[in-house]
Amino acid sequence: MPKDTGSSAHLLRNAEAELRAALPKSAERFERSSRQPALWTTRERFWPMPIYVDHGAGSHLVDVDGWDYVDCNMGHGPLILGHCHPRVVAAIDGQLGRGNHFGPPSAHEALLAELTVQGVPGGERVVFMNSGTEAAMAAVRIARAATGRRVVAKCEGGLHGSFEPLRHSVLSFAGPPRRPAASPDVAGMPPSTSADVLVLPFNDEVAFELLREVGEQIACVIVEPLQGSAGALPPAPGFLQGLRKTCDEIGAIFVLDEVITGFRLGPLSGAGLFGVTADLTVLGKAVGGGLPIGALCGAAHLIDLTSTPPDHPAREAVFVGGTFSGNPLTSVAGVAQLSELLESPVSYDRLNELGTKMRDGLSKALADQGVSGFVTGMGSIWGGPYFTKEPPTTFRGVVAGDAIAGKLLSIYLLLEGVLVTSPSHLNFVSTVHTEEEVDFVIEAHRRALARLQREGMLRESQGEDRSDAA
Repeated sequence: MPKDTGSSAHLLRNAEAELRAALPKSAERFERSSRQPALWTTRERFWPMPIYVDHGAGSHLVDVDGWDYVDCNMGHGPLILGHCHPRVVAAIDGQLGRGNHFGPPSAHEALLAELTVQGVPGGERVVFMNSGTEAAMAAVRIARAATGRRVVAKCEGGLHGSFEPLRHSVLSFAGPPRRPAASPDVAGMPPSTSADVLVLPFNDEVAFELLREVGEQIACVIVEPLQGSAGALPPAPGFLQGLRKTCDEIGAIFVLDEVITGFRLGPLSGAGLFGVTADLTVLGKAVGGGLPIGALCGAAHLIDLTSTPPDHPAREAVFVGGTFSGNPLTSVAGVAQLSELLESPVSYDRLNELGTKMRDGLSKALADQGVSGFVTGMGSIWGGPYFTKEPPTTFRGVVAGDAIAGKLLSIYLLLEGVLVTSPSHLNFVSTVHTEEEVDFVIEAHRRALARLQREGMLRESQGEDRSDAA
């Protein structure tokens, strides 16, 4: 039976009012930011308003209203050791007295480079930037320089930053599911950009056929080992390997975007987990220890295209770099975090166990309450719950769910003391989360789901399989 849109709008208004009443200081700051464009930030993605954080410690955040939350966002993923990890804090404190920015490189940048290359299958060289967007941009430019081709292939739903060719079909879609059309996601892009983008269906072998049809035009294929912002969607068996093989057939560069999965899914990241080697790997988040970073790691002959031989004009090189690239504070934080992870043989076992417990517990909560919904993800990452009829394996499958229920869920969880992305779509556990905190998050979901049911918002299940998508 179709949902009453008037009732849904009423629930959304009530939920927003309840949140604003509960968090008056955050609400006032958000209103002030809204009135003064100079104060606007990218954090408006936390619907209907962000909380304003006072401090974080371990797996918790405390906002300006004094509310304490179990944090399931973890800085959008980089804080794999939690907030203010002692080893990371000590490294940053130690560097601050020696200088926070130089210009010439520091020894710590070289240490971070060594750790990064060791964790990337096929990695021989690495260059640092300040964001994943910059690293993805560099990967595309290197691929174009190496192949002499222009077209970039990406999967529908895949987020690779804000570089124009890659900002297609991330939050929107066009064309039939098995032959999607390039759909610009944001304003301000030249229409001609779309002509250089081939959008592939995720988790569908027809992607290999589409690549072969225009193979001589493809400079690179870029894909996430696990689609993060699309809904924490794992790859179907053989999908990544099929893309790798097809790239070899058509002479294209195979790029893995491991900004989210890098050093989170394991010591060799998603590439090691799925047994696939990229020509270029885009990194960020966890590599910086909680400070801004982007990195591009890969085969020497490709990374070397960023350097100009002494007897060649500068225009022959692919430019990468920035004022703060390889910043010493980021470098020491990254070295501290990666060293802590890699030196402990149980770090990833613990992360994976907590992630599995979370996904299994949330799936059971949905089943116990008779709700048609599913939880996605793998390792220490989870997405949802998505209120869909079937387990989603693509971005289109995720958006087929009840978006209003998802928005309300994120507010109700916040009022229960749990911070998730809003609407909930991509969340994380850290090494400092406890089993008791995972249980707390699961029980908070049970209470939030029960409230949604009382409000008539959730579709009842029909006995469908709710097994973990991983």
